[in-house]
Amino acid sequence: VGADNSGDSKEPLIDGVSMQLIRGWGAIRDEHRGCVATIGNFDGVHLGHQSILAQVKRCAEKEGLSDCAIVFEPI
Repeated sequence: VGADNSGDSKEPLIDGVSMQLIRGWGAIRDEHRGCVATIGNFDGVHLGHQSILAQVKRCAEKEGLSDCAIVFEPI
């Protein structure tokens, strides 16, 4: 997935899922606020990670918010 420093990179992945790379606090915009997020090192999407991401998605849907996984570079 392409990325830039402005936080404007948003490319579709699968099933309506997109990834946006945001580098630095200065790139966070109002549209990035108000979500259900998990923070971690998702170095592979094994069953444990799938369970966490599914819980985040369910909570976000219940609250009418976006879901988000926050990861760190480099992994």
